[in-house]
Amino acid sequence: MPKTKADKIEPFYPTEYEKQATKWRDNAGIWALRNAPKLAAAAMNRGELGIPAFLDDRQVDFMATLFATAQVAGIDVDILLDFCHDLVAVGHSRAGEGQATRAAKALATWFPDGQGEVRLFLSEAAELLHGCEALPEPDERDAGRLLRNMGLNVGQIRIGDVTGKGIILTPEAISKLAAQFGVPIADEEAAVVADTA
Repeated sequence: MPKTKADKIEPFYPTEYEKQATKWRDNAGIWALRNAPKLAAAAMNRGELGIPAFLDDRQVDFMATLFATAQVAGIDVDILLDFCHDLVAVGHSRAGEGQATRAAKALATWFPDGQGEVRLFLSEAAELLHGCEALPEPDERDAGRLLRNMGLNVGQIRIGDVTGKGIILTPEAISKLAAQFGVPIADEEAAVVADTA
């Protein structure tokens, strides 16, 4: 989760904490080795861990080892339950969205209904991505890098008589982005494409 301006984070200097961190690491490693069979059994039996049902599959994957560790260690899980509530709340907030999620939402919202293929120059994409806060500045180079990282093909395109770098979007590409980055799709046909992709 990105740090906000309100977060007060003290600088961390590894050399100052090396001795204590080494002790914690060694103790945790010894404990984990001694309890490995119990931890593995607990983690494989997720239904008995008390993981909240409101978490999605990926969140359950992350939390299973923590709940299993708490169970084997005999530690109260109240703090983990509180964390699960916070995790879901942050996931539904703006802070829970990463750069690519914001970009995927912006592209899905921008994509015209009923179009088979739409071309978008990088200059326009940069403005769009800046407008949704996926980019700090409307920079074409940053836009190209982000779109490539999202799996889109950035190359030379032609719109009318103008040629330049850009992307070609289709309903299938939008559906794939939506599925990959958890963007809801209003269009029923696009949702079917996302389910079959």
